[in-house]
Amino acid sequence: MHRSTTKRPPPAQPAAAPNQKGYRRDLAVSYNNRGLMQSRLGSSTEAERSFMQGLDLQNALVAQYPDDLDLQSSLGGVYNNLGIVLEELRRIEDAAVAYKHAVEHQRVAFSGAVEVSRYRSFLSKHYFNYGRVLRQLGHPDQAARSALARRALWPNDPQHLFAVAEELALAGSALQTKDEAELTANQCEDLAIETLQLAVAAGFRLPAELQNNEAFASLKNHKDFARLARN
Repeated sequence: MHRSTTKRPPPAQPAAAPNQKGYRRDLAVSYNNRGLMQSRLGSSTEAERSFMQGLDLQNALVAQYPDDLDLQSSLGGVYNNLGIVLEELRRIEDAAVAYKHAVEHQRVAFSGAVEVSRYRSFLSKHYFNYGRVLRQLGHPDQAARSALARRALWPNDPQHLFAVAEELALAGSALQTKDEAELTANQCEDLAIETLQLAVAAGFRLPAELQNNEAFASLKNHKDFARLARN
């Protein structure tokens, strides 16, 4: 995977008190919010510039205060937002790099405070986005690894487990045409079935049209999938 080719704008700093942590954090949030608004308005290039300015501030803050979990989480969030914009700009490899950074920083926050629900939720979204672009880039085995990491976040959540099963099934389908990979198509399909079973055990009611779900197309001939679909 190539390194990001995103060009950084000049770093931004609060003019009146450039060393004040609170001001720097608030300015970073402002750049992030501006980027979100620009993205919603369809100005993806301008949004990228705003997110990059926010990242300059956030990265400097995290370097100075590495134990501040909220800063780590916020940095992960800005990287995630940048990834979304880079996808809009069809720069998928750069988006994958941004999502990878989002996962790394959000994982620091979550590992430091597993009881904080928003860290778990944000990390789950970052894993989902990262897995999606990995599949687009032809790395379904890595996408499956990302899905499994997301599954570990929600061991008893039926909705999330069902969504992870879909991701694993999609990865398994893509792996059918891959000769060399960390996981085989059959392994991914078995993991998808296992995750569906976990979802059911956690209380998920499988939809009647399960067999028509395109995500599970590669599982239609799997004996355990047929059994689940009948129940």
